[in-house]
Amino acid sequence: MPDISRSVGRGGTNDDDDVIIVQRLLNAVSLMKGGANPIVDIDGWCGQKTINAIARFQDHRSHRETETERQRQREGSGLKY
Repeated sequence: MPDISRSVGRGGTNDDDDVIIVQRLLNAVSLMKGGANPIVDIDGWCGQKTINAIARFQDHRSHRETETERQRQREGSGLKY
């Protein structure tokens, strides 16, 4: 997998090559896992669609991590749900 050299997204450096990598990766992720919806153009430009896709992916990951932490806490407490 290619390396991203600088930040991509709102306020990021957004080098064309880095943006293209992120766009390809976002399009490769399924919708169920927070992938781009709609699919973003692979154009190296970090426009609103790419920014929205990044936010969707990050929101999905954040929600998933929160659920995992809740499950760990329940399991550690001995409570049954």
